[in-house]
Amino acid sequence: MSKGDSKNTAAIDARNDDSTKLLLPIENETWYPSEIATQCEFRESKVAGFDYWRLSTRWGSFDIHLPTSGPENADWWHLVTTNEGWWGELQNFSTAEITEKKWGDGKCWEIIMPLANQNGSNQSIPQKFELRALPMDRNGHGKRLAELSSPTTYSAIGGLQIGGKDLLLLIPIAEEETLSGALQASLVQNKISSAATLMESAGKTLGKFHTKAMQKHSIPNIERRWNDRLKKLEDLTKANTLWRAPHSPATKGTITHQNMGLDILHLTNSSDQSSSEIMIGGCFDSVFNSLVDLPLDHPAIRDIAALFSSLHQLLNDLEFPLENKPNAAQIDEKVEGNDLRELESKLRLSLLSGWRSTAPPSISGERALDTHRGGVFIWEYEQKLEHLALCKIYGVETPQNLQQWLRKVSRIQAAMFQHRTWSGMALGCYIIAGGIVALWVNGTLDSFDALSAIPIAAMGFFMKRFYNSKSLPTHQPL
Repeated sequence: MSKGDSKNTAAIDARNDDSTKLLLPIENETWYPSEIATQCEFRESKVAGFDYWRLSTRWGSFDIHLPTSGPENADWWHLVTTNEGWWGELQNFSTAEITEKKWGDGKCWEIIMPLANQNGSNQSIPQKFELRALPMDRNGHGKRLAELSSPTTYSAIGGLQIGGKDLLLLIPIAEEETLSGALQASLVQNKISSAATLMESAGKTLGKFHTKAMQKHSIPNIERRWNDRLKKLEDLTKANTLWRAPHSPATKGTITHQNMGLDILHLTNSSDQSSSEIMIGGCFDSVFNSLVDLPLDHPAIRDIAALFSSLHQLLNDLEFPLENKPNAAQIDEKVEGNDLRELESKLRLSLLSGWRSTAPPSISGERALDTHRGGVFIWEYEQKLEHLALCKIYGVETPQNLQQWLRKVSRIQAAMFQHRTWSGMALGCYIIAGGIVALWVNGTLDSFDALSAIPIAAMGFFMKRFYNSKSLPTHQPL
């Protein structure tokens, strides 16, 4: 990702002349939003063990907290774990093997506990953790996911939260193969049924996660706030698109993952994919979510949309038609002509079917998925706007497939307007038929004239049926 120009040792001012700029260490961080940053001031920290900056950008101002040391420093570790903001488990890392890892969203350390130091247990496999330092957390979502206690997630077991923001998270390491890697391996070998099975398993896991989330927290439709955020993303990215949705009452806000993608899903048994369960990793917030002001309480179908978008990107990154095909004995099925759209539809359907088999019916039924009311597609649109925003933040060229998808929005909106016309006419027919019946009841119309209500109501019924038939299937890619 491109790096912004530094301005001076005290501040980064994008409006200053380049010849006077000095490089600040913070600007070397891969997560630093170089293309939108205007000023970054170092200030006195109120959190022991952390440095503090105040970042100003064209998109708003943000707090940045970076650790002054790491868990290999016993004094620093004691300092942060004795802070009143520490929650969850406390680990003694004095004899652990600690290695700092590269991570694009902050600092990260891999911690391997020696067998003799694992709380007196007789484990034969060393226990491994990641300590992640989140420089720009917004609302403590990592701790929120941990408190959900979902058996389907690799969530934090402890951490430091100050002012509702996660500064540190201690997370068990997920070493299993990712769903992204397993899917690619299956698709390269033309094992389409195997890929579909993996997607169905992912859907089942996500449905269980959402079941737990809905039990913990559920709020009614907040349509206005969701649509307002779409407008904000459209304005920030200058996408030249417009899409709003009259969300269904069945679309309820709940706890969502917020960073869902194929690369954070893990197979528990990659050697036997048919019996492998899927676990959800990545249970922490990102710098990007803070920059684009991602609020809480989205509908569960937002996570589905995120996986659909992740799948779309994976398929476009692969080369089709597939080359170097294996011999016939290795091929269990092949999409006719390697039709990428047909393949994507099949995998989307598998994911959706798995999810609906375990998710609460109240949020996974036809009403919640109705395309005319937004359904999953409006959240796919949000994912595309976020992808565009990511490109803007780091000065990355917008992928061609993203541009193509966004160009479809105007056509989709025009079609939806035409469909709503049929719905409006159907409603008009019902109102007229109801008025005729009312006039007949109070004696204004005789029975013969009142019979006209029947064909008018029937006309409304068939118009409504036609309107419903125009709702795009959720598994069909746009």
